[in-house]
Amino acid sequence: RQGSFNIMIHPAYRCQGYGTEAILGILEFGFKGVALHDIRIAIDSRNLAARRMMEKTGMKMEGEFVEERWVKGEWIGETYFGILSAWWREANLLRHS
Repeated sequence: RQGSFNIMIHPAYRCQGYGTEAILGILEFGFKGVALHDIRIAIDSRNLAARRMMEKTGMKMEGEFVEERWVKGEWIGETYFGILSAWWREANLLRHS
């Protein structure tokens, strides 16, 4: 009852709300459609826009791994975000009341 996902937005379409909309759709499907308990995602720690996007969707930072992966000749960190179904339901009730 746990899920994780990856999302990539073409550079020409970034910063237009498509990523946030996609994540919200994934969260709704995960929690309402298949009754997951929690959903997690890892992002490149250097990606500040992605961090803001995760926070906009109600996801919370759960931890960070320094120099987690070797990518294109350098070590990069990963920041992990997650949301529990109870948090998501509560946020949706507040939004729709």
